[in-house]
Amino acid sequence: MSQWEPAFVVTLSLLFCIHGQLDNLGFISIDCGYITRPSYPDFKTNLTYVADVGFTNTGFIHTVDVGNLQRDLAQRYTTVRYFPNGTRNCYTLKQLTRGGKYLVRATFGYGNYDAFNSPPAFDLYLGANYWVKVNITNSSRAYVHETIAVSPSEFLQVCLVNTGSGTPFISGLDLRSLPANFYPEANVAQSLVLLSFFRETVSFGFNRFHFGTDEHHIRYPVDRYDRFWQRYEDIPGWEDVPDKINGTVKSPQNDTYGAPSDLMRSASTAVNASRMDLPWSSDASMDVGIGPEYIVVLYFAEVQAISDNLLRQFLVSVDNTPLAAAFSPRHMLADVFSGTVLGSDQHSISLITTIISDLPPLISAMEIFLGRTLNESSTGSSDDVLPEADPYKSRRFKYKELQVITNDWRNVIGEGGFGHVYAGQLEDVTDVAVKVESQTSLRGNHKQFLAEVQHLTRVHHKNLVSLIGYCNDKKHRCLVYEYMDGGTLEGRLRGREDPPEPPLTWLQRVNIALGSANGLNYLHTMCSPRLIHRDVKAGNILLTANLEAKISDFGLTRPSIHGTVETRTITQLAGTPGYMDPESLQASHPSESNDVYSFGVVLMVVITGRTAIVTINGTEKNLAQCVRDWLSSGRGIEAIADPMIRDDCNLSSVEMVAQLALDCTEPAGQDRPTMADVVTTLTESLQLEMSWSSPHSMRSSTTISSSAGFTGSGRADHDAAADSIAVLQVEQAVVETSTRYVTCE
Repeated sequence: MSQWEPAFVVTLSLLFCIHGQLDNLGFISIDCGYITRPSYPDFKTNLTYVADVGFTNTGFIHTVDVGNLQRDLAQRYTTVRYFPNGTRNCYTLKQLTRGGKYLVRATFGYGNYDAFNSPPAFDLYLGANYWVKVNITNSSRAYVHETIAVSPSEFLQVCLVNTGSGTPFISGLDLRSLPANFYPEANVAQSLVLLSFFRETVSFGFNRFHFGTDEHHIRYPVDRYDRFWQRYEDIPGWEDVPDKINGTVKSPQNDTYGAPSDLMRSASTAVNASRMDLPWSSDASMDVGIGPEYIVVLYFAEVQAISDNLLRQFLVSVDNTPLAAAFSPRHMLADVFSGTVLGSDQHSISLITTIISDLPPLISAMEIFLGRTLNESSTGSSDDVLPEADPYKSRRFKYKELQVITNDWRNVIGEGGFGHVYAGQLEDVTDVAVKVESQTSLRGNHKQFLAEVQHLTRVHHKNLVSLIGYCNDKKHRCLVYEYMDGGTLEGRLRGREDPPEPPLTWLQRVNIALGSANGLNYLHTMCSPRLIHRDVKAGNILLTANLEAKISDFGLTRPSIHGTVETRTITQLAGTPGYMDPESLQASHPSESNDVYSFGVVLMVVITGRTAIVTINGTEKNLAQCVRDWLSSGRGIEAIADPMIRDDCNLSSVEMVAQLALDCTEPAGQDRPTMADVVTTLTESLQLEMSWSSPHSMRSSTTISSSAGFTGSGRADHDAAADSIAVLQVEQAVVETSTRYVTCE
């Protein structure tokens, strides 16, 4: 056994260059225990791996008999550095960017290097924060553990901690720089830990997969960030997507995951089947703890050459809770969905075709992470900037920068309670919307503003507009958001978009309502603390060019716990006339039910095409009361539905949403549904309209009589709709919404 004395290691460090910093790719690649030369090129990736001298000054090195390890491992598995002395031994990775986002990967191949035939278990830490327990259960297996985290300082330490279950050791250590906006679930408060769960016919335990049929791993240079994508396990009845289109799969605007084209083209589909199921749980290779929070990231793109009269459409669900309803992958364009699910039991992702789909589901790639809450002591704070580890620190703009980005504030695209909104473009040609706080806006002091920005940086959901950065220069406070090129829901309904757009169909309106409801449900149930929007209205629902809905304007958002705002003072009234809950005028504290009321008004606006305040006989009235009066008087849904949709929709679907709107605007907040209930009902309505509008089904067989009555209180009776869905055999359309599935920090 070769054991190097510490004095000799110090001498050796004088012969080698002292490593510890990023190379020109933004990478650090370490072969632990390697001493033959200062560095060497990896034969698979051509990345330069360096000796670990200069990264740590403790431990001993030993060779590993590769015959004792699984086949086709990289050179770095031929040596290890082990630490028989001390409880905590660390590697230091230097010259990083404070607030920068990094992927850190540690690899372990025991191979009975010590001839004890006693695989150890020990803890791995990233600085002060627990990363994972390394549990070597098979001496020949290679174990790969990975985390994505924000660096709180200019260096990171990876520490191996002896827990009394054997001597810690390590084979390799990698660090990869990531863009600040990538993996928004990883932030100042939470890191992501890639799940280790070994599957049949798969070489490694880490759960980052492509779905091609060849055995190759995708990593650098195909993936410029050197993520390892291994092939998913063999599943009978799955095949490589046939008739693939030549060309590059493009990334969407404001991409936050950076999936390479070759990865997106490595897709599988089901053969003669309507669903694909991807289960996972946990095994001995990773202790997931009690009540773990999993974050699932799913990648899709239409890469098959299909004729225009064929449709691929499917439901994406996690534990039977929809992540995307009636989803059709876009032609050679990546779509990425992320979701969160809680619990240590077995879980499953399901892709299930809708009844109008001609083609089975497909999938390109998948990642499964654990969310790790970070220690508060690992971050600092300041009076005029966000905490030091803020992932958006590089996105703290100066006011003069925003002047350039907005072309000197020339293009006003909106105005709200916060102030004017301007269109702009970053240096990388990313379109943004810049909100500038008006001098008359009552926003409190700088610390209050930064506290609100911190809330915004931790809120990530596909149906919420993303915050890109902020400005806090003396007299100027600004928020920089992703730009939504589809306008507002209000503008589309009122025909105010320039250039003019065609009227929204009922199917499009329900889908927009469902997306918006998912966003609000996220705020109410998934954020910690829970958040209340307080200004839900059609003008604050923004649209992409593909009519994906995203809720905006979080300037009034406040934290809520157990249904009420946690505050010791009476909260200033907020909201927009016509949308405001009358109950909030008497209550000292806002609650989730206030948002539900406002959303009910949004539904009425969607149904009628009218504004939230209407003028009748020269008198202004709230639309909510008018709709309630009209429907209570016996007038049918046809009388109040927008003329643009009334002759081309399933009136049963409209009736269902109308009854939901009445339920949401019940006078007493306790009588209103939750946003989770709203999501369920809108999902039912969407499926009814989809079945009616399908060219593959007879409309007369799916349209229910429009003579159903409306109730003035209580929840709508959805039995008739549920029976219709059952007849149509739409699987998973109505699901339990108690499982939390959306992204949350």
